[in-house]
Amino acid sequence: MSVKICKQCNQELPATEKYFYRKKDNRDGLTNLCRKCNIQRTQKYWKANLERKSDYDKQIYQENKRKRNQQHLRIQRDRNEILTNKIGISYDKLHRRMKQKVKKPKVCTICNEKRQLEICCIDHNYNQNPNSWIWLCLKCHRLFDKCRKKIPREKVIIKYEGC
Repeated sequence: MSVKICKQCNQELPATEKYFYRKKDNRDGLTNLCRKCNIQRTQKYWKANLERKSDYDKQIYQENKRKRNQQHLRIQRDRNEILTNKIGISYDKLHRRMKQKVKKPKVCTICNEKRQLEICCIDHNYNQNPNSWIWLCLKCHRLFDKCRKKIPREKVIIKYEGC
């Protein structure tokens, strides 16, 4: 195995992508700085140029805004299409209907805190059975959806503390 010396820390390391980043321009295809030194150099640069980084982040955010919006719309459209084919109504209509059918409590079903509540399908089948729907705060709803577990209603009501 060939060895490479980092130009900054002078440490002798194996010439692999585990220790050095790729760089096509160099003869061996790797950077002259090891990964640790490269990270330190980058952090030092951005600390010294906070204003420039802020401008850069804003620029990247603006450039990707349209792409994110299109992706979000595509996901919504696909979800609506799947539900419409499955049960005959769209995702939004189903949620509006379930908001009317399921009694809204004053606190979140999981954390028992008084926050703004959203309707949530606990089995992720999106059927029209009111027993499959509960009211959750935004935080618990996001955590619940992230897990994507099909949890029996009894367990959710008792206490759900994560995945």
